[in-house]
Amino acid sequence: MKRNKTYLVISAVLFGLLLVTVAYELFGNNDPYKFHTGIGDHFSLSSDDSSVLFSYYLNGSEAIYRADLNGSNVEQITGHTDQRHRSPDHSADGNYILYLSRNKEGVQTLYVAERMGGNPLKLTNEEHHVIDAVFSPVEDRIYYVAMSASDLNKAEGESVSGSNIYTVDLLGEHHEQLATSIQPHINTLVFSKDGEELYYSVFTGNRDTVYAFSIHDQNEKLADFKHLFPRDTYLASFDVSTDKNSVLYTGISEASLTSNLFKYELYMKDIASEQTTKLTELDSLVHAPIFFHQSNTVAFLQDLNWPIKPEMYRFMTLDLETKALQQLEFELPESVVKYWFFKTVDRVINGWTVASLYVLFITALTLHFHKKQRRTYIPTMTSFGVSIFLFLSSFVVAGMTNPWYGIGIAMLAGAMFFCTFIVLLFAFILRKRMKN
Repeated sequence: MKRNKTYLVISAVLFGLLLVTVAYELFGNNDPYKFHTGIGDHFSLSSDDSSVLFSYYLNGSEAIYRADLNGSNVEQITGHTDQRHRSPDHSADGNYILYLSRNKEGVQTLYVAERMGGNPLKLTNEEHHVIDAVFSPVEDRIYYVAMSASDLNKAEGESVSGSNIYTVDLLGEHHEQLATSIQPHINTLVFSKDGEELYYSVFTGNRDTVYAFSIHDQNEKLADFKHLFPRDTYLASFDVSTDKNSVLYTGISEASLTSNLFKYELYMKDIASEQTTKLTELDSLVHAPIFFHQSNTVAFLQDLNWPIKPEMYRFMTLDLETKALQQLEFELPESVVKYWFFKTVDRVINGWTVASLYVLFITALTLHFHKKQRRTYIPTMTSFGVSIFLFLSSFVVAGMTNPWYGIGIAMLAGAMFFCTFIVLLFAFILRKRMKN
């Protein structure tokens, strides 16, 4: 009798832990960057290649920094606020910078400021979510791609108004929409160094395509080099050389095509000869490659934590003549607060934790009913019934509301069914041993 009560108490404790874990997964802050300290995913080189702008997380707060290209003279030029400042760019004369500011709802607005961050001016409002922005290399204008903020968190398959490309002067007084086709997903804006063409990558459902917009003629066409990329190229991350003869891009390495995890290396394509040169063998993820303006060198970010978030980027340069690869280390502030407890909780609580607790909970109930009434299969049969009910109700939810809600419920039902099957095997063995 005492042992049976023990199983009941254990079941209650496990049920409590299960409820807490599920609540944390559903309602907790699942932002992987909330305690992050490290370099952000975008940077910009000055026109003379002497300095670099980049964003940097410090305990989850993201701000814009400037540094010399040897890693010294690091200066913070925007404040660590409740909004995250990211995706900086230099103006052609170096007197101004732009950056995006992301609020807690995920909406990004566009700012322009003096070169050291003074007198920031907000150029867009929260009705539009700005995806990317760049300065023109030849005039005092900014080009940016934006979508309606109301479309930002819509599930895949829901109707969206699409994204458009706009231009605005540095005073924010004259916004103009370019005569481009409305695209559902424009990822990246890249200017040719002469300022004549604006390139942008568009995700069209199963691959990325690069378009070119002529600033002079004000017309859109497919980029001349768009056919040169392999189908699996990650075109949210590319750049065009100053002479327009070469294009940098990241693509899946052949060695990783047969593995469970794709690795992305850096490639360079000669546009005239269509010859491809693989530039890196880093066995990770290469991101945001950029040609230097004044030398035959490229810079990029390498994610040492791929594919886990948050990313752990390091800044790399590669001399295209000598093939010398160099890591640039910045003298950046380090996190003083370690958040070790909260980081541990984040690592421990996940889907596997929920599944494990559910298996243990049903197992403890199985032992309780087995000892008390020899009705060993009651918990598993009940669990099977609940999972079948959830699976059938998923079709109703998908038909009446958001299809993705229905898919989520169906996935939950499948996970419950699998966990219950494991306990059913245990219950079967338990009954078998009792009979013997």
